[in-house]
Amino acid sequence: MRACRRRVWRVGAGVCSLAGVMTLIASSGSVRVAAAKSAAARTIATEAPAKRAPAAKPEAPPLPTGPVVLNDERGTANVLAYPARRATPAPRAPVVMLHGMCDEPEWECPHFASSTTDRGFLVCPRANLRCDGGGSIWSGDARFKASIEASIARVAAEYPAHVDAGASRTLIGFSLGAIRAVELANSGQGRWRSVIAIGAKVHPNADQLRRAGVERVVLAAGDHDMMKWHMVGEARRLARAGFPVAFMSMGKIGHTFPRDIEARMKRALSWADGDDGAFVPSALGEMAFVPEAK
Repeated sequence: MRACRRRVWRVGAGVCSLAGVMTLIASSGSVRVAAAKSAAARTIATEAPAKRAPAAKPEAPPLPTGPVVLNDERGTANVLAYPARRATPAPRAPVVMLHGMCDEPEWECPHFASSTTDRGFLVCPRANLRCDGGGSIWSGDARFKASIEASIARVAAEYPAHVDAGASRTLIGFSLGAIRAVELANSGQGRWRSVIAIGAKVHPNADQLRRAGVERVVLAAGDHDMMKWHMVGEARRLARAGFPVAFMSMGKIGHTFPRDIEARMKRALSWADGDDGAFVPSALGEMAFVPEAK
């Protein structure tokens, strides 16, 4: 009887041991499954943000409907800009115009807006010094160059979708602004592609212009402007040096702008862009020289 009880006890103990092992295995499996599910959940939670759709880019500010005046860091109005007539897929180089001595952008820039804004923005910096009797004047040192670049950068920062400050540009200057324009071109380091200088005693240098990356120069003056024959002589000198140059008459006027300035400036800009047929020497007293390619 006792032996029977011991056998029953041993069987029962074995069954209990087996049951315990099975329970442990089952429990361990449940733990592993739960851990796997938890890890998967963490992975999904970690990866979920990467699968979200990218945020939409903010829309570029639209072109202004008219001229705008931008201030410098001191709050002083220092650049007048006329917007491009239409937006383009990529920003474009601006046309830059430098006004004359003791003048202001508001007094000169409007004469050039209609002929330039089909190409992009027209940027008219204000000269960096004030005249005692009113108006502004360009300094004769490096400060005026820095002020012009700062004005262009300010317009580009305001309208980055439309203005490329780093692209090679066309530069227009009148009177003292023309003198400063040629100085900029002579040392432009690739910033200026072409220059149109009006009514000034300028001294463009063919070698310096080539090194600076300038491709073409237009010199212009009214028939009664005392600077005309100096500029004709400078055009001929550049031509003898093999540099692409043109002289454009501004009509029977003195040191001012003609009524038909839009048509004349469009021809000058077209020639500066490479259109050799833009000037009509026999009809308008204009001349152009383009050296033959070697």
